[in-house]
Amino acid sequence: VGSLVAVKRLDRFVRAVAALRHRTGVEFQARIVGDGTLRPQLESLGRELGLTPQQLQFCGSSTDINSMYRDADLLILTSDREGTPNVILEAMASGLPVVATRVGGVAALVRDDETGYVVERNDAEALVTAIQKLVEAPEQRVEFGNRGRRFVEQNHRPPQLATALRVLYDGVLSMKREP
Repeated sequence: VGSLVAVKRLDRFVRAVAALRHRTGVEFQARIVGDGTLRPQLESLGRELGLTPQQLQFCGSSTDINSMYRDADLLILTSDREGTPNVILEAMASGLPVVATRVGGVAALVRDDETGYVVERNDAEALVTAIQKLVEAPEQRVEFGNRGRRFVEQNHRPPQLATALRVLYDGVLSMKREP
């Protein structure tokens, strides 16, 4: 879920989907929700790798992202750079496990082997293996998803965020700066 731009490295996602299909033979459907300048290239890459439009769907932008999460079994984030990705918090709040690259604040959100898997961004094999683990283990997807939802409820609901920000700002504003 997101913009189809270079930094999101959705080419990694497409390659991982193709590799997983060839490795396991498990039937699943991958979706890319969002739009951007790289869509034609990503569609072409999918075809080159033997993925049909049913196996790799390009959904475009959506105003009903909740239904996209509701219909999904997991979220995969393959970015080269992120801050604290809202898409991960949204997915976890929806009860989805996450497989993501170790960039920005991802590792502070996704607890490796508890709420999903965090892999090094250039480790294609680890990415495919992590996705495969969750594709082949529905009970683990549910367990990770439930833990992720609890994490968001405990740490990222508006009241908790407001309190955390107030404490942070109060601390920073009380610091004296030397010229």
